[in-house]
Amino acid sequence: MDRWLLREVLESLVAKAQLLGRADDDVAARAAAALERIPEPRIGTDGRILEWHLDGVGEVEPTHRHVSHLGFEYPGAQHLAPELSEAVVRSMEARGDEATGWSLAWKTSLWARLHRPDKVQDLLQLFLRPAETADGERSGLYPNLFSAHPPFQIDGNIGIVAAIAECLVQSHRGEIELLPAPAPILSTGSVRGLRARPGIEVDMAWENGTLTALSLRAVGPGAVGMHRVRCGEHSVEVELTDQRAVRVEVAALRG
Repeated sequence: MDRWLLREVLESLVAKAQLLGRADDDVAARAAAALERIPEPRIGTDGRILEWHLDGVGEVEPTHRHVSHLGFEYPGAQHLAPELSEAVVRSMEARGDEATGWSLAWKTSLWARLHRPDKVQDLLQLFLRPAETADGERSGLYPNLFSAHPPFQIDGNIGIVAAIAECLVQSHRGEIELLPAPAPILSTGSVRGLRARPGIEVDMAWENGTLTALSLRAVGPGAVGMHRVRCGEHSVEVELTDQRAVRVEVAALRG
């Protein structure tokens, strides 16, 4: 996790220096040089992402709720080799679904990033179940809709909003992808004001997993220009000429 965080910070610094025309700045140059020294995530002999620096070490609690070593997949925004994402899948499968509220939110986000609506469905059902049972408390929701750790942790309530947003819009691959993880529980709905990179407001509606309406708006001048929008196997180019909303014809995105 530390390596991923370092990489994210240094990549962001280098990108901003380039944007400002200051790539030759000493701090930016040192950051670029340091990036070359940060090892990539490693895959163990069992096909999972190594959580620690040693391979083959026995795990005391294989289904522990923490998945911090998978942060490069989500919320990281790097372009990953397919084998790394496959190793993340194996890691997630080995960890299992059961967890506390905040961990369920993170796992849901990871499965959404991996385009697995089936697993998103499984995790959302666990997140939304009653936390109070005849046998005691578990992860889920209290009657007041607080997410249970237990006891209450705001991480779950905030995190699940991010997870659902990840099911609806992703933009870390250089395009705006709509409904990338349409779990059955999210099959019909509408949303306003979601944000996509590099600063685009997304309003859309869908029914039975099919897009029915879409508008995009550049929030600032940096988002003005051409953008590729994808839904499933279909994509279109949309031009935002100013900061006014543009209604997109969705027929081409439905094939």
